[in-house]
Amino acid sequence: MSGRLAGVLGWAGVTIMAGGVVLAVVHLAGVGSEVPEDLAVPGVVLLALALGVPAARINIRRDQRLAPADDEEKGSDTSGLVLRSVTAVVLMGLAWWTFPTRFVSGGGLYLTEAFQVWGGVAAIVSGLVLLVFAPVTASSGGWKALFVGLAAGASALIVVIALTPVLATRVGVEHRVAAASEPAPIPTDVTRVGWTWEPEESVHEMRRGLRGPVVQYGDGFVGLDGATGQELWTYRRSYSEILGFGFVRGDESHVYFMHREGRAAPGTILVLDTATGEIVREATLPEHEDADSRRHVNADRMMEVKEDDGGGSVVGYDLDSAEPEWEYPLTQETGRVCLPGESVRTQLYGDRLLVSRTCLDEEHLDEGDLESGDTGLMLALDRVGRPEDAKRTLVVLDTTTGDELWRAEVEPSRRLAWDDAGIVRPRSWSDGDPVVAAGESLFGLNTGEPVDVVPDHPEQEYYPYEMARGTLAADTEGAVVAQEETETLGPWRLKRSDSDGEVVSSVEAERGIGHYFEGPSAVLEGALVSPLNPPRSSEVVEAGIEEGERAVLAIPLEDTDTERAGTPRWIRFDGERLFDPDLGSGNVRHAVLAVPGAVVSYVDHGYRSDDFPPVHGLVP
Repeated sequence: MSGRLAGVLGWAGVTIMAGGVVLAVVHLAGVGSEVPEDLAVPGVVLLALALGVPAARINIRRDQRLAPADDEEKGSDTSGLVLRSVTAVVLMGLAWWTFPTRFVSGGGLYLTEAFQVWGGVAAIVSGLVLLVFAPVTASSGGWKALFVGLAAGASALIVVIALTPVLATRVGVEHRVAAASEPAPIPTDVTRVGWTWEPEESVHEMRRGLRGPVVQYGDGFVGLDGATGQELWTYRRSYSEILGFGFVRGDESHVYFMHREGRAAPGTILVLDTATGEIVREATLPEHEDADSRRHVNADRMMEVKEDDGGGSVVGYDLDSAEPEWEYPLTQETGRVCLPGESVRTQLYGDRLLVSRTCLDEEHLDEGDLESGDTGLMLALDRVGRPEDAKRTLVVLDTTTGDELWRAEVEPSRRLAWDDAGIVRPRSWSDGDPVVAAGESLFGLNTGEPVDVVPDHPEQEYYPYEMARGTLAADTEGAVVAQEETETLGPWRLKRSDSDGEVVSSVEAERGIGHYFEGPSAVLEGALVSPLNPPRSSEVVEAGIEEGERAVLAIPLEDTDTERAGTPRWIRFDGERLFDPDLGSGNVRHAVLAVPGAVVSYVDHGYRSDDFPPVHGLVP
């Protein structure tokens, strides 16, 4: 190596190293007490080397009084070259030791902050490596080498600063998209396992997308093809601050993801297409003063529910501008008191927002009850029962405009603090509109017209102020219910009804398997599919299914050439177990979901094991 070239590299190393020290110190000072403790040791070592190596390098050359031309001869010395190489490898290992993915999730640093610190660390190490192999005295190439080296080092430092956020994005974001194609239909019945998919980590939730199941991990989503189980697309941010993400109920086309990349950075919301994984909308989140406010997100708006002493309001924000587009007041009438603590119950379904609130006259409560806080008021509400003036008000808003589409008042449940108003799961094969259920009352979600699609239950008098027990799915065109004849201890009956609530088909099912219907079942046009969860029944034992074994129960709702309607059919998974019977079932929750192409069997994040149960696709 010529003396001038060596001098250029040496002074470039000094510049890069000094700039790296500044970058690391400035960024570490910016995050203050949030710096992870396990960064302290490599940080101290690097700073000590940054001070010691240049001084040692200069002193060694001064003591040896080597001319620049002699450096080449020294570099050829085998022992010196080996020592320098080992030192360089150790330095690079030290840089890798501080790589931010090791501590960013639990260490208090945002990914961008961690990579900014690591960019400084990488610059320090790069400069030190150059210094190990090159001289830094003025005689090493003269003043020209000095100036060229400083310029080269500054340029390299600029490149490091520019590439750091790019590297942070590539490491922190996994995004793959799929080509669009036609989905398979939702099956009418299932008989076997058609495919299996192995999750990388615990499944937090799963919902139906346009082409199959969409799996929600703790840091993002994976979209699967329901017909084959193939991974179609992925969107995950492993090291971001996730502000919220999830599914849009009533909209199978979209999921949303809200995140923030820096301590002072604004939040960002992404809306993804469930068919391809493409980002269809990316916008800055509106700023929020109330940390306890509740948010709902669909493809076009973000709704925020704010409550205060005067009642509060629902605010709709445009996702593109992050500006409020509309505000719906939740006024509280004079002389009335409403349920305390998130007394406004809200549910989003597509572009409709259901708002439910229960209020009564203040005269039923003492002044001390009103001032006793939420707990005291809840106890007082239980004490007064259900006075005649207590009303539950249902309001449905158009989330695009904030307009009130309809309003209705119903009699609340016996316990005022219990608000059972909600949007019922519709039948997947029906063209009917969703329905809102509040007690025994049903209303069309879009029109507010009263609906009577649930057939009368012979024991309904035992369950007043509640929609018929066992309603599995309902819309304005009909319902599917599982009803038990309690008095006679008779069998369960699976009934399908029309828009007038008239039973169009009724299937008798064995009594012992009835409690499986009340779980997360998949209601198909030709069968009811339910996962096997504890407790076990005699029918399960007779079928030879061992405790802890994974299994799914399918009840045909129509007669076929090979079997009678109501005949239980067990679908098993080659002896796969979800838990060890000797250790108990723990929090295992086996669930099923009807999607285009299959009924999916999965286990959610309550699973306690190092191995994650596979996802199975059940097909006709």
